[in-house]
Amino acid sequence: MSVSSGSSRPTPADKVESRARNLFVLSSAVIVYMIAGADLNNLAVLGLRAPARFPQVFAWAASIALLWFWWRYLVVWLDARSRLEFRKDFLQALRQTKWFQRHLLKNIDTDTVLKSADEAGYLTGGEMSIEQIFVDGDKRLIAKVEQISVADVSEESGSLYSVNSYQMMDGKPILVAIPWWMHYGIGIPFYWWRVIRHEYFANQIFPHILFVVALALIVLKVAGFDPAGLFGILSEEVR
Repeated sequence: MSVSSGSSRPTPADKVESRARNLFVLSSAVIVYMIAGADLNNLAVLGLRAPARFPQVFAWAASIALLWFWWRYLVVWLDARSRLEFRKDFLQALRQTKWFQRHLLKNIDTDTVLKSADEAGYLTGGEMSIEQIFVDGDKRLIAKVEQISVADVSEESGSLYSVNSYQMMDGKPILVAIPWWMHYGIGIPFYWWRVIRHEYFANQIFPHILFVVALALIVLKVAGFDPAGLFGILSEEVR
């Protein structure tokens, strides 16, 4: 008597991984094919290379297949929690950079924060300073201050105290506006510096990039701009 195991249905993470791999392989093949200078009309689709009266159908079929694989991957990628977690982690890390910390410090009422720390019994009569500001939320141009680290700089031990937003005098969260030029001017290079060091980029973002490149090469080829040899940069092999 055998006991049947539960169904091993693929998880959302499995679907993201498998569809990303399929898109990666197909897009890479198209890119190499186009740069190598192969004839677009003779592009093999699902291994078919039989002579045809209308070979341009192969080009259209390859384009449709590329769009199909990208669309299937896009559906599961948009639902993937890892994408949302990465975005949240990125925004939190961005707000901890020295540029954003300076901006946050200039735009909060430090006297109110220290007074709230005093009422909470943190102050010991020594000199206090704000060391770090912790931000929560996923809005790009609004920073919601959740916690502020206050240090007693007069003590040799350097005691640190945390003041939460609900401990403020009015009990309301502190909201700080982030200028768009600051968010995108610092955020874009910080984002790319972060993603290239993160496995998420190679597994889930890079297939999107390859798809865009492959589709762009097909469009250029159809428009009459031959991408063979990287648009003439590479020289043909002399026999």
